[in-house]
Amino acid sequence: MRILPIFFVLVIVLGGCTRTQPVYNVTDRAFPEAAKNLSMTEIGNAIIASPRSRGWALQKVSPGVIEGEIKLRKHYAKITINYNKTNYSIKYLSSRNLMATGSEIHRNYNKWIRNLEDDIWQSVSKAAAKS
Repeated sequence: MRILPIFFVLVIVLGGCTRTQPVYNVTDRAFPEAAKNLSMTEIGNAIIASPRSRGWALQKVSPGVIEGEIKLRKHYAKITINYNKTNYSIKYLSSRNLMATGSEIHRNYNKWIRNLEDDIWQSVSKAAAKS
């Protein structure tokens, strides 16, 4: 009879270890105030340069729009970054092998997006400091 309580504890513990979370999208995150002195081209270039060390491949699609992809092992995600002179947004487009189910996705995707969000902010901030 001791096995039954242990079983319930395991079910509760393992149930709390979910690997999916709601998809994290960045909506209108403000650039640093000094970024207003940058051109749209300078902002776009700073965004594209920001995450290279993390494995993201970013490319301009049109003015104010950048698409990005990341491939890590068997995992893949595609995003779009919309930006203007004051803020930027990152939106999920598609993925493979990330347990995506409409509004949920593997928690690692959200970590990647939060890192990208911070990398973009820092890169634009550095570009603004140089101008």
